Amino acid sequence: MSDQRKNEGGPDTTTGESSRNTTTGESSRNTATGESSRHTTGAQDDKTKSTGSGEGNGGGDDNNQNNNNNNNNYPPDGPAYLRNPPCVGRLAQRLPDIVRTANHPEVWGVNLIDGYHAPTVNILIKFLHANDGDVDKAEKHLTTVLQWRRMLNPLHLANALHNHYKFSGLGYLSDYICIDGKRVIMTWILYGEARDINATLSNSNQFFEWFVALMELATHQLRIHQSSDVMDYNGPDPYKMLQVQDYRKLGSLRTYFGIRPFARWTVNTIALVYPEMLTERYFVNIPVTRGCNFRFFKVFRGKDTSRPFYPISDGANLASKLPNSLQLQIPQIYGGKGQPLQGHAREVGLAPPPATPVPNAYPTTPWGNRVIEGD
Repeated sequence: MSDQRKNEGGPDTTTGESSRNTTTGESSRNTATGESSRHTTGAQDDKTKSTGSGEGNGGGDDNNQNNNNNNNNYPPDGPAYLRNPPCVGRLAQRLPDIVRTANHPEVWGVNLIDGYHAPTVNILIKFLHANDGDVDKAEKHLTTVLQWRRMLNPLHLANALHNHYKFSGLGYLSDYICIDGKRVIMTWILYGEARDINATLSNSNQFFEWFVALMELATHQLRIHQSSDVMDYNGPDPYKMLQVQDYRKLGSLRTYFGIRPFARWTVNTIALVYPEMLTERYFVNIPVTRGCNFRFFKVFRGKDTSRPFYPISDGANLASKLPNSLQLQIPQIYGGKGQPLQGHAREVGLAPPPATPVPNAYPTTPWGNRVIEGD
């Protein structure tokens, strides 16, 4: 595991492979239950009012724009991180306009304030890293994410209860402590552990909302909202996690093909709305004959950093890719010496469905797998 990696995987695009593009929020949400009986994240609800409004400019838009560009809100004797590199201070100066345009101030449980607020600046740095330090691109990216969060309300999804029958055992969140005292957050998606993969993927909206809930819980565990110091722009990023996607027990290549669009969607979603949140991503127990396909996942984000995707045909070899102190804690099935995920790792909030789904009630192909558009 490398804390020195600055960039995590996935293209900055949305796939639109399902009936609903949750990364834009253009359609209405169909939450698994819509209930929010628990506040598991501890983050502030994202219905907080936006800081600023678009009214009362008093005319003179061109002059106002010029004044905003020329007015340095951060004096020369201000924090050094706003001047070195200068892109941090420039993006921080644009923050009021970004929040006003998106009409939403919250990202990952943090209400964006200004360049003197450490959690805010750490988030700005992540968006700058994701866009190779280009302030214009980072501004557009951040605005898109704020708008997405305003429309989807992911904090609500993290606190909601999701369908137990469909998602029990599918995903976990682990919080490990290494010998050096560093915390390592890992998310696990175990497609083969779903009680009925056809039922799990039958409603793509529910699957996407469950995945967003898992990512929100993991992001909260990174505790970027509690950061008191601004991380070094050119140093390691302490607010990143690992992710494992396990394809064990899928049974056939046909099932693997059906799941691939959903796996690709998770990659793209993380890149767009959770940028720079992963150090490494492992695809384990993938079919050996299809391993060559994952070579194409090793594409580039920055000028000199390959996206950290690791295909592993045998899940028992996962431990060999991790630090020794972490090997002692991950489950034995992955080559470690720790306890199994079930009963020892956290899941998203689950509630029994209103009625037990009828077996084989979902559209299937002649070989028994749900029909999914795309390869």
